[in-house]
Amino acid sequence: MWCAFPEHEDPLTPGPPHTGYVLVTVADAWGVGAMVAYTTTRPWIGGIPRGVRIFTLEQARATGQSKAFVLDLRRIAYIPVDSDWFPHLATPGHGIIGHASETLRGELEMVVKEIFGRHPDTVERLGPRWRR
Repeated sequence: MWCAFPEHEDPLTPGPPHTGYVLVTVADAWGVGAMVAYTTTRPWIGGIPRGVRIFTLEQARATGQSKAFVLDLRRIAYIPVDSDWFPHLATPGHGIIGHASETLRGELEMVVKEIFGRHPDTVERLGPRWRR
């Protein structure tokens, strides 16, 4: 989904338009928020740590993407669901540019739970909703 994924240097403000993978949405006293994992089309160099998933072109196309990409489940933005953070929210399609299968969603959810449960210190937490 298109979002304004925050940059490491300024983690509390919207960043430039970026594709992210929405892990979950949460409604609470502060409104609706989304936890979004970071993606990049830059090739991954070096060993692949737990929480990093590389999608080949074929795998990417199965999710509706046109390029191979890397999903980093260790870099999570917890951001408000509003037009500042999701600039295409009010457009047809709402900025959604692909879908993960139920099987893939389950696999990714298990990895996220493991990382947060066993290795929470490895998660880079970006976005203003972590501060609540």
